[in-house]
Amino acid sequence: MKPVKVKALHQIEITSRCNLACKYCVHKRMPRPKQDMEHETFIKCLEVAGRFVRAGTQKELNLAGIGESSMHERFSEYVFMARAAVGNDCHIVLSTNGVSIKQDHVDALKECGVSVYVSPHRPEKAAHAINMLREAGMFRGVSDGAFMGSVDWAGQVKWPVTAPTTGSACPWLNFGRVTIFSDGRASTCCFDSDGSGVVGTIDQLLAGEDLYVLPYRLCGPCHHEVPK
Repeated sequence: MKPVKVKALHQIEITSRCNLACKYCVHKRMPRPKQDMEHETFIKCLEVAGRFVRAGTQKELNLAGIGESSMHERFSEYVFMARAAVGNDCHIVLSTNGVSIKQDHVDALKECGVSVYVSPHRPEKAAHAINMLREAGMFRGVSDGAFMGSVDWAGQVKWPVTAPTTGSACPWLNFGRVTIFSDGRASTCCFDSDGSGVVGTIDQLLAGEDLYVLPYRLCGPCHHEVPK
């Protein structure tokens, strides 16, 4: 396939730290640094995301990456900042394991109209978060991919692949989406645990440079199809 110009920051990984070590997740063996995104980097991400929203190429923003976003000490503040940056017509979503969700997080998510999905990796710990989100009217459902439509993170972990493959051309390569790592690098794919799919940085996008996504080493073993 030909290179596709980056047109959206689909995910902003505000932290690459996590409070769980699930064996079906790539996080515990991820060689990238496990760290919080710096405040200046987040501001740059929001400026670029706002540009893409105004250009009509970004309809959704996911405030998560390979990490648990609610662990970031400025999580609630970042939810408000994200809504202000992308406006009310951009859909903001979050998937969380629920372990570290607090009431001020729920209040921020509600006020900003964020769609929240809980991954019950530890059901006994996620239940409290689900109850708080339900009471606030913010619970949108269970993110059950790990056991209902599982993947092996493109061969990075030993786990069954039950997610469908037919007709599931990679939306990242198709539409020019990138995820911004906690260190400010832009990657072709949200599965990228080692940075091998990096195509540039948020600083380059902020400066107006064009970045392009292309298939990389994880595309071969991935359950998604590379667009023709």
